[in-house]
Amino acid sequence: MTDPQALLEAHVAFELARWSGDRLDETVQEHAGAVRQRLAGTSVAEVAPAEPTARAVGQLVAGLDLGDALLEVVADVVAAGHEVLTSFDAPVAELVDAADYDALVSLLADERSVRDAVIAAVTESTGYRKLVSHVLYQGVKGYLLTENVVARRVPGASTLVRFGQKTMSTAAPGLGDGVDRRLTAFVEANLSETLRESRRYLEATLTPELLTEMAEEVWTTIADRRTGELLAVADPGGTRELLLALGPVIRRWQDEGVIAEVVESVTHAALEWYAERPIGELLDEWGIAVESVVADVLEIIRPGLEHARTSGLLEERVRAHLEPFYASLPSILEVVPAAKPSRKRATKKAAPQKPTGRTADKI
Repeated sequence: MTDPQALLEAHVAFELARWSGDRLDETVQEHAGAVRQRLAGTSVAEVAPAEPTARAVGQLVAGLDLGDALLEVVADVVAAGHEVLTSFDAPVAELVDAADYDALVSLLADERSVRDAVIAAVTESTGYRKLVSHVLYQGVKGYLLTENVVARRVPGASTLVRFGQKTMSTAAPGLGDGVDRRLTAFVEANLSETLRESRRYLEATLTPELLTEMAEEVWTTIADRRTGELLAVADPGGTRELLLALGPVIRRWQDEGVIAEVVESVTHAALEWYAERPIGELLDEWGIAVESVVADVLEIIRPGLEHARTSGLLEERVRAHLEPFYASLPSILEVVPAAKPSRKRATKKAAPQKPTGRTADKI
């Protein structure tokens, strides 16, 4: 019987040759082609059943450690990418097709529910409330001091206002404070109705036609400008700090299970939707060629594979995979005897019978 150790060495050499040098591409493409052929007749549900797969993906997301170190890396990558983009000299019109821009604007302008939701969110926000309150207060106060009550009832008041609030207070002590108190009370009493009216005004004014016109004006302004010039408006350092500031928010969403729940729900819906479709058919529809993807990935990991070969790691792992089998080869052969030639006797041909008398008479 052949020495198991010799067989092991031959098998290791065979595998190393298949996963090294020029034969690497041939081996990878051979496996990729076999996988692609099998996927042609395999449905999504056979490979990834909706419920267990979605649950596993949700658990994976929930278990991710979004530590400060990982967020730092992501922030650095985004900031570096932003800095590279600021060097682009191509005008916006070369990177964004005008027809695609118009189609997107038309879609957003015609989507009434989205437009109304944005308007509602803005007009109900605290910041918008403070802005309207400030504008209303300043407008009414300016009108009262220059055109109405004070100007009419206090001789010379309109002249004094031009010298500022301090001069006004000296001429009529307490008048400014009284106006402030009454105006503040007036604004607070009427602010809610003002906010509702502003919302109704925006909903009536921001028509699809106006939004389209505004978008066309924006396009006219930016179409010929350098892409890098527009992106340079935002500071890469500021972008990085923004991402780092979002870290605690993202971690809180993860701790509360929000991210995992969303990911699991979306994954489950997608797998249910495509459950009966063959994977190969979907890949063709999406323009994904398995062989091309594998080839591209191989180019990325080739330096790592070459390092694994030269450092001895590849051989170490191949041996670790094969040695248990060859170490137990003698006992395996005892349990599985070699095939022996069949001892079944060959069937003898029947000897020709002598014709009987009656047969002989016929002959």
